Amino acid sequence: MNWITTEAKKTIPDKDIVTLVNPETIKLLDDILLNRYHPYIEKQLKETDFQFSIFDELETNQKSGKLTRELGFMIFDAMEYSFFRGTISRSINGYFLEKEFFLELPEETSPEILFRILSEKRFAGMPPEMTMQPSEIRPEWNGYFYITFSNGKGLSQTGYSGYNLDQMAFGEIKDAIHDSIEMHENSMIEGINNIDELEKFLNICYRSYEAY
Repeated sequence: MNWITTEAKKTIPDKDIVTLVNPETIKLLDDILLNRYHPYIEKQLKETDFQFSIFDELETNQKSGKLTRELGFMIFDAMEYSFFRGTISRSINGYFLEKEFFLELPEETSPEILFRILSEKRFAGMPPEMTMQPSEIRPEWNGYFYITFSNGKGLSQTGYSGYNLDQMAFGEIKDAIHDSIEMHENSMIEGINNIDELEKFLNICYRSYEAY
């Protein structure tokens, strides 16, 4: 436990609270994220026709009392609009993938479409959130309604080995990327102009953003 004494020496004396994290654990988790997850995420994103960004500066977090390290990534369309953001968190014996999809709709969108999305019971627990503002980035698209879909899924269990955890996490990451790209293509390229088109979009959306 020598690391506790070593880390304690780095603290600032006038602080009332000190949080100590094992540097060996951070090193191990960083190695997992940068050498296993980063190449896998990059490969999946390169296979799409979209721009993307992966954040190499890892974040430290504590979820459910466990030390985790986080790696984030985003997907952009040809107009540099970010429509998806993902964050994969890895602990010693678990992972958690947070997903966010950003839907942009024009000002003339029917209230019936907006109400249908926001009242969908299959998103209960983490319902979509809507903001309204004219688009300053690309006004020619007449974007006005912005709806954020959020969800997260993970596993924390000592009975799984690192390899099995990674394979399960990789599957979640791949599905989230491809589902969100299909949602973007369906909503922004094909458009959502009536309830039938909306139902087609929602059927794709359920795959990644339905409440568990």
